[in-house]
Amino acid sequence: MHSSSGVRLPIARSAQGLAEVNAGRDEKDRVLLIVDGVHGLGVEDPKITAFGCDAFAAGTHEWMFGPRGTGFVWARPAVWKKMRPVIPSFTSPDIFEAWEQEHDPHPPARAAWFSPGGFQAFEHYWALPEAIRFHQNIGPARITARIHELNAQMKAGLARMPRVQLYTPRDDNLSAGICCFAVKGMKMVDVVQCLHYQRYVDFTTLYRITYTCVACLIPNNYE
Repeated sequence: MHSSSGVRLPIARSAQGLAEVNAGRDEKDRVLLIVDGVHGLGVEDPKITAFGCDAFAAGTHEWMFGPRGTGFVWARPAVWKKMRPVIPSFTSPDIFEAWEQEHDPHPPARAAWFSPGGFQAFEHYWALPEAIRFHQNIGPARITARIHELNAQMKAGLARMPRVQLYTPRDDNLSAGICCFAVKGMKMVDVVQCLHYQRYVDFTTLYRITYTCVACLIPNNYE
């Protein structure tokens, strides 16, 4: 789901199209599909390995309610084999040794290769499993249904306002948890400030064409 508009992208269909493009290409010439799924994880319960993408990355501090600075990267084994770290890691002695001795690290690549290392925020690591269990206990299907339900109400209300232009599609197949809109005659930053005064949390999209965004999470209610 793209944060600039709230539009859901058809990853599986994109992967199918690229598979046709890559069918006659050598492995080194394949077009890779790399997905930033931060606004899908914890909303749509994506089956990451079934998408057909080559790599999927997501932070867990958004919809998963994990601590800031936590996240993960998943990639196909063939993609990991091609990857090389750009920073010698203190958490992987073999790759630090390769840097010191000026030779390539010995494959296969491992996750520890791709972290700068140093002192870790262990309290964040320890808190993340609790965030995941929280979602598992509620149930991903219930969470998805609730997020869609709340944001459908939000979009319907915004669409009824004569001075509001809603940019996020109302179709559940094309949107999920983010609603992007503009208010005619007002700058986006002024809309945000006005809502903040009324204790609503919203933000502006950080793109060349910017909108005001709101997002209903499972702690929200209809009121």
